[in-house]
Amino acid sequence: MKRAFAIILVGLAIAAPAPFAIADDDNDHNRGRSDYRVGQYEARDIAYSYGLDRFKEIKRGNGNWEIEGCTFDGQEIEIDISGWSGEIVKLEYEDDDDC
Repeated sequence: MKRAFAIILVGLAIAAPAPFAIADDDNDHNRGRSDYRVGQYEARDIAYSYGLDRFKEIKRGNGNWEIEGCTFDGQEIEIDISGWSGEIVKLEYEDDDDC
């Protein structure tokens, strides 16, 4: 009897996580503003790794960190970083006289 109960428990433990994994959506845009896992300083460090030298603007919007600034070689950089995962959502370089 105990053995049958233990087998049933093991079977439930193996089957139980599947519905939870399927129910997990990875949609960053549906997360609230308080769900930012990537902080401002971490977003800044990510932007530095893509060539940012000087900030013009950094703000939060639509679940992303939106950063504008200048690179070492005088180009303007616009980079959007997911506030949830830290992944690059948008990255643009262009020539700018203000940099």
